Amino acid sequence: TGTTSVNFTNTYALDFDGTDDYVSIGNPDELELSDAPGITLSQWVNMDPAAIDNYNAFITKGTGWDSASADDLTFGMWDNNRLIMYVSNGSSYIVNGVRSDSSLSSSTWYHVVFAWDGTTATNAVKIYIDGVVDGTGTASAALSTMQTTHDLVLGSLNVHTLQGLMDDVRIYNRALTPTEISSL
Repeated sequence: TGTTSVNFTNTYALDFDGTDDYVSIGNPDELELSDAPGITLSQWVNMDPAAIDNYNAFITKGTGWDSASADDLTFGMWDNNRLIMYVSNGSSYIVNGVRSDSSLSSSTWYHVVFAWDGTTATNAVKIYIDGVVDGTGTASAALSTMQTTHDLVLGSLNVHTLQGLMDDVRIYNRALTPTEISSL
């Protein structure tokens, strides 16, 4: 299949400065991951040129990805400007650094999605860029083993802050199908 050009502009997008900007959603019952049969995180991002080659947190729920002993979920951009996903359940990483194959460029809007059906099935963890699967992985434990009471935060994970624009953030309590993802 061929590639498709994405033209997305929104003057109301959240603009993160890479220093201290973030949005805390809190920890409402609707965001309790252990009750969900799966999860999909979807958002549009446009990285500032200064953000390239740095870690940029998009959506987080926890204290940080540098400890498997913390209950957390982290979706962002890391090494070589690729998307990365971590989920830990307090004793181990259950999704350990699933990465996209492609890198993001600066000053370009991308629709980025993390979807997981919550199981340990082969390649049940998927990362999409602009509606196309761009990375897969397998979880070592079910989503139901994650028990986090941390706030859901956009644009920050401790010192790893987003430098760029984010818009149209959506969180689903199930893994959307490829058809559903391509229509977002």
